[in-house]
Amino acid sequence: MVPEGLLRDLVDEVTALDADHRTVVGAVAKTKARAATVEAALHTIQGLTTRQTDLLTEAALAIRFGLYRSAFVSAFAAVADELTERIDRKGHLATIAAARRWKLTTVEDLQDQSDFNVAEAAKDATTISKAQMKSFHGLLHRRNQCAHPSGYTPTLDEALGYVSEVVRLIDAFSK
Repeated sequence: MVPEGLLRDLVDEVTALDADHRTVVGAVAKTKARAATVEAALHTIQGLTTRQTDLLTEAALAIRFGLYRSAFVSAFAAVADELTERIDRKGHLATIAAARRWKLTTVEDLQDQSDFNVAEAAKDATTISKAQMKSFHGLLHRRNQCAHPSGYTPTLDEALGYVSEVVRLIDAFSK
């Protein structure tokens, strides 16, 4: 026979665990719903390359599973890809190579340079505006916080906001 006090404590503990379980399940469902909304929105964006679509989809999936730091890294890779594509579309690769004394023969050679320097070079070559460069640098800073050891732990809302900012900048670069 189980003592009455112990039984009461056990019932209280199970009730508390049930409440915690409901809270966690609700939060997970909400996160998945919001991430699914991001995934659906990504499919409405026009002009993305296959690589950019894959990277943004990967970011949305990372958000869905609570991997917010990974979402920042994948989303940033998409906007960095669009920047190099824009340099190529505008025909500014040779201008940037000469001005920076970089050995560039293809747009892929830009990957040997830091993202920060590529954005500055793109601004100097009038590929992007100063405001766009600053936005890119801000995204890069937050990506670096997620990609390198730091105390930064983004929330769901921060990850969703970051992906939204990336999409807006990709849209601005594509015009």
